[in-house]
Amino acid sequence: MKLSDRWKLHDRPATVAILLAVVSAIAYAAALPNAVIPYGSPPAGLVALVPLYIALRIAPRMRTAMATGAVFGALSTVLANFWLGNFGEFAVWTLGGPTVGYTVYNTVLALVLRVQMRLRATFRPLAFAATWTGYELLKSIGYLGYPWGLAAYTFGGVLPMMQIADVTGVYGLSFLVVYANATIAELAITARRLWRARGKQLHSDRRAGGFIPRAECIRKVSAVRHAVVICVLIAATAAYGAFRLNSQPEPTDSLRALLVQQNTDSWEPDNLDHALSVLQRLSSEGNGREHDIVIWSENSLSRPYIEERDRYFARNPDPVSFSTFISQLDAPLLTGSPYLPPETTDIAWNAVILIEPGTGDVLERYGKRKLVPFAEHIPFWEVPAVRNFFQNVVGLRTPWTPADERVLFDLPTRDGTARAGVPISFEGAFASLTRDFTKGGADLIINMTNNSWSQSDSAQYQQFVVTRFRAIEARRPLAIATISGLTSVVDIGGAKLDSLPMFEEAALSTEVPLYDRSSLTAYHRIGDLFGRLMLFSAAISLLWATIRKEDEK
Repeated sequence: MKLSDRWKLHDRPATVAILLAVVSAIAYAAALPNAVIPYGSPPAGLVALVPLYIALRIAPRMRTAMATGAVFGALSTVLANFWLGNFGEFAVWTLGGPTVGYTVYNTVLALVLRVQMRLRATFRPLAFAATWTGYELLKSIGYLGYPWGLAAYTFGGVLPMMQIADVTGVYGLSFLVVYANATIAELAITARRLWRARGKQLHSDRRAGGFIPRAECIRKVSAVRHAVVICVLIAATAAYGAFRLNSQPEPTDSLRALLVQQNTDSWEPDNLDHALSVLQRLSSEGNGREHDIVIWSENSLSRPYIEERDRYFARNPDPVSFSTFISQLDAPLLTGSPYLPPETTDIAWNAVILIEPGTGDVLERYGKRKLVPFAEHIPFWEVPAVRNFFQNVVGLRTPWTPADERVLFDLPTRDGTARAGVPISFEGAFASLTRDFTKGGADLIINMTNNSWSQSDSAQYQQFVVTRFRAIEARRPLAIATISGLTSVVDIGGAKLDSLPMFEEAALSTEVPLYDRSSLTAYHRIGDLFGRLMLFSAAISLLWATIRKEDEK
């Protein structure tokens, strides 16, 4: 066989598949929330995976499909999460880790999807959507869980479509988005085949022209059926969302809060006293108004408050010490702070503490349970070789220790008391943690985060959209307290009620509406059942496709 013939039969389809994966990765990253399109692009989200679907369909060999997945995983991760490269000296871990991980994950995912392409056109789009949704569930759980870049987040600004999260979690919307992509891809493939089939004869005894092979007719009917089904599902989801948005209950109480955004770099050692001075100044400007609570962000106190209360905080910052500031404050202070559990010598929590005004006593504390792997927490840290590597090579001196207890804060409100769950930063991306707070009786969710290090609007918007889903899933109001943005208040339907501009010093005096805590959502009761059903469906479809001897051409 000539070299040119071999290229036509093998290398050309492989090259086209890789190029399609590149196009799909770029489109997918652009469809997610970013600095240009803050809450994601639904039109781009509905077609971003079409090139990848076609690439897997035309991939001549399994290794080509795996390469296609690897290219998509690596490129889409870097483009959507480029801001992880600003994580100081740990950037090689924060950006490199997810990139390597998603490259491997998507390689395996592409292999599974390529096997499923053997299924008939009647089932392929559904299998593709179920498998992708199951994959999103798997990558969002466990120690290495990183629930970022989910397909649902391309619709992060379309509230009616987002309301389905109170039943299926975020995975119901992901399924719809991916199913739409697969259906559009099948329509495109079918249209191309129908065009090429024109002029071919159906029976050998009839002359060419005007007939379409029966197999192509079947594909056409299947693609059209899927198009009808996805249109009905999208319409039903939007109608459900409109109903939920128009039938929201009236608030029964409110929390008058002062959210302070200092816009400083907490990682600069020489900047710690300055950051605390800014926080105190902005809070004092709101002092005297009627606030039930003052809320600062994660790591606002750079030293453990209890241990340093009579030493560092009694003298710093200059000219008004933190202890003096607390004695003059009119409302309790909820703030991020390191915390050393009593009777321990080598354990430190990334924590939230509630400080009583006047006395300065700590009323309650909560330690972060879900730490960022290889940045906040290092597995096997107690092993000397591991500890020496991260201390001497990476530069990480002392990682945090994960806490293991759910804690709710009792906050005074206009007419009584509200219970608040306070997921810290990365924890806001995990629906199971928020669900755990609401199961414990939380009336509202307060997410504290330190994201000034990202130096990127994209990171702020992405975290806002991710956390926004938590309010809808639990039907609980959400306050987001950040160092640099997007500090905001979100109602139980996901609507942004109030916010501060990003990367500016400011304080937000606002009211957080509170509702009857007895109303629980379906998602509150069943959790990620929909995602698990998709994972089960993916396993069944993979088994079915595996026993098929040949691909359907």
